[in-house]
Amino acid sequence: MQISAINSLYTSFIKNTQAQNSSSAAKTTTSNDAYQLDLSPQARAMLNKTSDTSVTKQMRTSILDLPENKQLKEDIKHLEQKLNSFLMSQNIENLSNYQFEYLANNTVRLNNNPYNKREIETVINNNRELVNDIRNVLSESQIAAANDLQNQYVETRQRSDIKGNVEKSETLLQRTISSQGILANVGGYFSLTEGKLNINTVSAAQNIILMY
Repeated sequence: MQISAINSLYTSFIKNTQAQNSSSAAKTTTSNDAYQLDLSPQARAMLNKTSDTSVTKQMRTSILDLPENKQLKEDIKHLEQKLNSFLMSQNIENLSNYQFEYLANNTVRLNNNPYNKREIETVINNNRELVNDIRNVLSESQIAAANDLQNQYVETRQRSDIKGNVEKSETLLQRTISSQGILANVGGYFSLTEGKLNINTVSAAQNIILMY
């Protein structure tokens, strides 16, 4: 799901960064240096256990716990409750694993295959208010994820070992662009697992750490 507000946000801060670096650029990082996000448990364990003194171990505050995302947190909780209540009202078991995707035609589809897949898709898409709520929460979530990525970029770029270093600044820029692509690709996905609503953009942004 592409959201023009997010694309505009990224276009703005990426262009500003490129302009700042162009006057002193001596080397352009190749696309092979682009950051690839690994969300596997093994990768996260390695990150947590790193002993490299050049990497500052960070305990990141949950995106949804940031003051600016208070309303989003409430909206996600409200949508979670609404989805659960609606499924139960339709005599659909709500403690399974449902992996959804919101489509550009303002409908929702299931990307996994529970036995009642067609029934679930039909009842949800017939509830236009619920579909609109899903669309709005996904839009809010993607904007929050984009803001988080931009903040990470700005903070990391000011680190003493990166600031003024053209090669590292370019690598950081490539990582940010690649991470932007990750967020765009998962923008329409969400899941309801054992009654718990998970928004993919929020989860992805929480795990993107723009550091060496």
